[in-house]
Amino acid sequence: MAQTRQKMNARAYYINLSGNDDNTGTQNSPWKTIQKINSIHFNAGDTVLFKAGQTFEGTFFPDLSSQGLFNSPILLSSYGEGMAVINGGNAAAIRIERTKYIVIKKIKAISRQIPIIFFKGKK
Repeated sequence: MAQTRQKMNARAYYINLSGNDDNTGTQNSPWKTIQKINSIHFNAGDTVLFKAGQTFEGTFFPDLSSQGLFNSPILLSSYGEGMAVINGGNAAAIRIERTKYIVIKKIKAISRQIPIIFFKGKK
């Protein structure tokens, strides 16, 4: 029952280079930057969707207290045709620390640093 309630409360957040960080983060009113999405606390079942075919600069680094569940993970993916690119530049493109149950699909992560995706377990 608790898991069903969490799925009902789950949100989808949209990021599109034509958006604005003052928007609401919906598909019709997307945010623009990774910095904005990094300021959000994610709950089980939430989805973060980057516009396919676009390149987003920076590191996706979710709030340390964001947690998914085994049957209701946080999903990081693209929407639209193809894949979005996250370019970390001189840092990891995706950094996950102490966040459980996060799934990454349809995202191309690039960086001049190794590792491109950084994971650090919960302490």
